[in-house]
Amino acid sequence: MSNVSSQRVKPPPTKADKSKLARLMTVFLSKGRRLVARHKLPLIARRACRLYLDDQDATVQQQCRQVLKSSWQLNPKQLKKFLNTTIGKALLDWVKQFFRWSQQQDPHQTLAQLILQMAADPDGLSLLSASRHYPEVLKFNPDYLLFTVKRMEWLLKTTRMLVVEVASLAAAEATQSPQPFSQLPDFRRSGKFAVHRRMMTLEGRKVAHGSQAPSHPLEVRCFAPSPWPDQPVPLIVQSHGLASTLADIQLYAAHLASHGYCVMLPRHPGSDVHQIRRLLQGDANEVFEQSEFLDRPADISYLLDVLSQGTDPVWRNRLNLEQVGIIGHSFGAYTALALAGARIHFEGLEKVCGLPDQDPNPSLLLQCQALTLPRQPYQLQDHRVKAVLLLDAVGSEIFGAQGLGPIHVPVMLVAGSHDMTAPLVLEQMRIFRRLPTERSYFALIHGKSHLRSMHEFMQSLELDRESSWETQPEPTSEPLEEVTETVGNPIEQTIQALSVAFFEAYLSSESTPSAYLTAAYGQYLSQSPHECWLISDRSRPALEKQLQIMDEEYLAV
Repeated sequence: MSNVSSQRVKPPPTKADKSKLARLMTVFLSKGRRLVARHKLPLIARRACRLYLDDQDATVQQQCRQVLKSSWQLNPKQLKKFLNTTIGKALLDWVKQFFRWSQQQDPHQTLAQLILQMAADPDGLSLLSASRHYPEVLKFNPDYLLFTVKRMEWLLKTTRMLVVEVASLAAAEATQSPQPFSQLPDFRRSGKFAVHRRMMTLEGRKVAHGSQAPSHPLEVRCFAPSPWPDQPVPLIVQSHGLASTLADIQLYAAHLASHGYCVMLPRHPGSDVHQIRRLLQGDANEVFEQSEFLDRPADISYLLDVLSQGTDPVWRNRLNLEQVGIIGHSFGAYTALALAGARIHFEGLEKVCGLPDQDPNPSLLLQCQALTLPRQPYQLQDHRVKAVLLLDAVGSEIFGAQGLGPIHVPVMLVAGSHDMTAPLVLEQMRIFRRLPTERSYFALIHGKSHLRSMHEFMQSLELDRESSWETQPEPTSEPLEEVTETVGNPIEQTIQALSVAFFEAYLSSESTPSAYLTAAYGQYLSQSPHECWLISDRSRPALEKQLQIMDEEYLAV
């Protein structure tokens, strides 16, 4: 990436260019519906993506075309409820910057009405419905439109450059630690233990830090090895993401249990899929409860406290509760970092969230909600946590460099090159470069996105249902049931192997970090087209030089 400065630079747009762009966009949306209706949408999408992404690779061009051709079938009543949430209003605040407003216009009301009309259209939310309902009195703001295009160009280009840089650093590290992995245990395969699953529900507790929310029972899905090993086994707790279900990442739990770990998955009731359903039903006012920034870590500490009491004979004397690992996905990664010692840095977060021109980082919609909390130091760390593995992590700005400073346990970040919800450049890489611990690892998987399946996620929300959802709690107890599916698709297999390698190194008494936590092991796990590049903290000095170049480019945009 040393040739960054030599790349051709497009001249800044003139005032005439901006006026022309605004005029073209307005004409298309207000008068171009006949072109779209005549089945020209694929052609328009192709030409638009070629115009704005002329120097991007074929994959990026294809993604652009897919977005422009996409159509979302949403329930207008449910969408209206979302737009009235804090996150919905923040989203409208961002969208309104693309237009120019008179003093007589109400941006929120105008945009909400337009979006709801599009949602009610037979073609759903799409370019076609936008062309039908776009009001001619709405005028584009070409300055912000071009600014956003530049930011997106920077993000796409920098993501590609960062992938190349991490791959290069991993190749250099791999030459220093060759291993005959074909002769060593293959952590992609299930372990020697059978796996049994059990649900349990813990009694309600007082929620964290004086929140006014009612106490709630804590439902926990447990995966245990069978037969139990002779010695107490380390416990790993998985924290799910926003609007998620326990099933979303339970494949990793089952795999770890087959290798001799006990894995528990608590359901965070204020930020799971049931919370979204309650919102769309009209029984909740927010996408997630703001107290979840405190309650999520408290859920896990409470679980550890109850297990320490030894009242349940199923777990009594079988768990090593001083050697606890955490796996967190997305919002769950925030939870894991908080338990590892990270602290909310309100001052830094306020500066980022207060900027009129925020990063092209959708996860800020979540992180900025922490500003609704009372400004006080929160002690969320649990010293029983000895290692954390973060999947598609969210938390770069809510913690910042200062907030991540107290972390001194081993951390592994697993990121995807195709994550646009929590972009690699703006989230996971920023967290990695700010971690103070020397025992930090960064695994980048080519082609991995934030969600396992967008289709499955949308199905889990059950957006088309009008009737009441059944959100009854899981049974308080059920017999152990055998789990047979423990191996996932190629990307999941890579993550499964990395998780076993990481926790074997830092939770197991028979640790061998030198063998598996290496770039050479990342190469061994790679399955085209989903290559895995694994680097350690040793590569951070060289990586930092390139990241500084990217930062300078970003500030120049």
